[in-house]
Amino acid sequence: MIQSTIIAVFSVSSAVTITAVMLWALTKILEAFSDWICRPPYGTKEIFTIIIVSLWLIFTMILSITPWSFTFYLFGSLSNFSEAFYFASVTYTTLGYGDIVLATDIRVLSGLCAANGMLMFGLFTAFLVEFIKRLRIAHKEAAESQG
Repeated sequence: MIQSTIIAVFSVSSAVTITAVMLWALTKILEAFSDWICRPPYGTKEIFTIIIVSLWLIFTMILSITPWSFTFYLFGSLSNFSEAFYFASVTYTTLGYGDIVLATDIRVLSGLCAANGMLMFGLFTAFLVEFIKRLRIAHKEAAESQG
């Protein structure tokens, strides 16, 4: 149990660190392009930017699943990394198909992986909603200052 807890702390810390760095980088990129994003015409650029942000968040999710994949591969009863990544993805996203089951002594890790994934989904959703909100406010302010 102690070993599983230590492993879980490492996996959660790694996933959160990856997410924090990737969100920081995305914020810096969006700040660098904010003048272009907030200039008319808005429609196509808004759609393009939302797609790019969404793809960045999905890529961030894949990266944040990777520490859990290594954890399940190195300390689990999974035969290869591909299977470990699949199990981590299904668990992190809380789909939980049940087609793969961990060894009894480390099953607690799957619950912690799912909890980590739920928290990250919440963070990604909050980030995307806040980004769209700020984008719409910036467009409204730009339109009001021109007209």
